[in-house]
Amino acid sequence: MGVQNEWLKKLGLDESIWAFDNSDVFPSVLNAEYRYLRELAMQGQIYGVMLQAKDIYETLIKLPVIMALIILENEADPDSSVYLEVMGKALAEPLSMGSWDNLAASIIKKTRKNETSLPVSLIT
Repeated sequence: MGVQNEWLKKLGLDESIWAFDNSDVFPSVLNAEYRYLRELAMQGQIYGVMLQAKDIYETLIKLPVIMALIILENEADPDSSVYLEVMGKALAEPLSMGSWDNLAASIIKKTRKNETSLPVSLIT
C-alpha cells in the first residue's frame, strides 16, 4: 500500500459519500457487504475494493432471484413450463455471475409473458 492508494483511503474516510444505517432498507447480508467495502477502502486496498464491488453486484442479482425461486417453488405448478425451465436452469450447474444474470432474465421474460406471477418489486 503505497502513496497511490491514499486517494482511496480518503474516499473511505469521507463520511459524506457513504450511506449509513441501511439496516431498515437493505437485507443484512447486503449491509455487511457494504460495510466491508468501506473497510477495504479505508485501508486503501484497491484490488479488495474492486472484488468487493463485484460481490455486492452479484448479491444484488442473487437476492431477488432467490426470492423468485422460493415463490415459484411455493406457488407454481411443478409441471408448468415456467417452473421446469427456471428450476432446470437454477439446478443444472453451479451458478456463476453470468448464470445468475441469465436466470434473472429468464424469470423476467416469463413474468412479462404472464406465464407466472411474481411481485412487481422483484421484476422492476
